[in-house]
Amino acid sequence: MVATATVGNHPCASLNVRQEARSSSASFRTQQKLLSLVIRTIAIPGVGGWSQLISLQYLAVEKANDPCSVPGTEVPHNAVTPTWGKMRGLEAQLIPRSSTVAGSVRPDVGCSWRYHGRMTRSSSTFLLGCLLLAASALVGCAPRGSVLGEPVERLGDEIVVCGQLFHTGAQVVLWGDPGGYDAYRTGAHFGPYGEMSWEAGKGPKSSRRYGSRELGPESSLVEEVGGEDWSLGQLQTIVDQFVVHYDACGTSRMCFRVLHDERGLSAHFLLDVDGTIYQTLDLKERAWHATIANDRSVGIEIANIGAYTPTNTGRLRQWYAPDGSGGTRLTIPAARGDGGVRTVGFIGKPARPEPITGVIQGTKLVQYDLTPEQYESLSKLTAALCSIFPKMHCDAPRAADGSVVDHCLTPEEFANFAGVLGHYHVQPNKVDPGPAFQWEMMLEEARRHLRR
Repeated sequence: MVATATVGNHPCASLNVRQEARSSSASFRTQQKLLSLVIRTIAIPGVGGWSQLISLQYLAVEKANDPCSVPGTEVPHNAVTPTWGKMRGLEAQLIPRSSTVAGSVRPDVGCSWRYHGRMTRSSSTFLLGCLLLAASALVGCAPRGSVLGEPVERLGDEIVVCGQLFHTGAQVVLWGDPGGYDAYRTGAHFGPYGEMSWEAGKGPKSSRRYGSRELGPESSLVEEVGGEDWSLGQLQTIVDQFVVHYDACGTSRMCFRVLHDERGLSAHFLLDVDGTIYQTLDLKERAWHATIANDRSVGIEIANIGAYTPTNTGRLRQWYAPDGSGGTRLTIPAARGDGGVRTVGFIGKPARPEPITGVIQGTKLVQYDLTPEQYESLSKLTAALCSIFPKMHCDAPRAADGSVVDHCLTPEEFANFAGVLGHYHVQPNKVDPGPAFQWEMMLEEARRHLRR
């Protein structure tokens, strides 16, 4: 007797299952859920026809877990890993289809079957060994609710790496999103439309604010990559540093104006006072933010007015004031309006109300701390980057006593370090992210996210 049923709500194919009567021998009982799957009418994407009838005897189904939205997790919720199976001459593969969404590749938007060779059958026994279907293929090889022509839903926490989206758990605005900051733009960002083009002579002398990661002639990737065509796997072999800056501009809007429109520089990320992360470039690009670190690093500019010597704290008084309850609040100068802060009515407060004094590069400096919202987003982004890039350790350069180094690294120390750095670790003339930056707290919080 043959029982026929449809497996799940499968968008790619209708699967008829026939459970065939077999002997009750002990050897057979040890095989789990041996099925004969008849795969009928499978649409092959890009061909427009129907595949031939394929009968896979004794196919085992392996259940896979759906990835959660945690820092460093790739966006596809029903990710399908290509799996090969062989059975007496049958060779088949479940392969994902790619689809481009807002400049970001979603490699699991669909799936298709590819097979070659021919099936053979032994008169005595069948060779079990096909692990072709994951549970995600049974419940749907396209993301939930996928309908032709409908927009792909995003959670709003994704960053882009080599065209692929990865979760961070923090609010992220991409360069193509409304209100985003686009470092690919050749002209100036701010100003009347049509008057800010590079050809019109506005902005820096060059039309580009970024470049290609350079590997050196000895690298085996030079010919493969050709300067720009990075795959994720290739990028993961060289990116191992995350450089943290403060922008000395106070808000991300002013930071992008200075970097993009005036100086012709770039950073992959901007972090505003309300914790919003702006991504301006795909991480495969070589942003211009930290000289010798650019080829192997990701850079972020954190909105903070900066650190100053004790005799030169006038700007701090312009940007911070008592909040009336014993604390301190951020006071964006009136000339800046709302500062472009995305959260309407946001009132920023430094994580510690008092100005922090410390020594960087041998100089005594005074600085107000970042906001709690900035630390929360930064720790999540750090965790995501350390997950995406295996060579990037979730730690900072350490002195002999275990404390974070407060000066520029030597060339040898820099060459050997992989992890999270301050700008001052890279260049001796820099002091950011400053003495108020809470290295230990931020790194421990990032590690906590990684342990989730």
